[in-house]
Amino acid sequence: MPRALGELHHLSKLKEHQVLSIRKKYEPGKVTMQTLANEYSVSLETISQIINRNTWAWLAAEDT
Repeated sequence: MPRALGELHHLSKLKEHQVLSIRKKYEPGKVTMQTLANEYSVSLETISQIINRNTWAWLAAEDT
């Protein structure tokens, strides 16, 4: 049985479009990881892992 990735995983709190939005919105010095964590109701660690592509690494936007 294939492993569930992304929003198909039973513990996922975010949808693919939200992850892409997080990556687009993040700007060091302007939009902080903590601001995004608060906006999406997830931990700072979750945002950090998304931005650094430790999680959701397979998900790529056309312009990132």
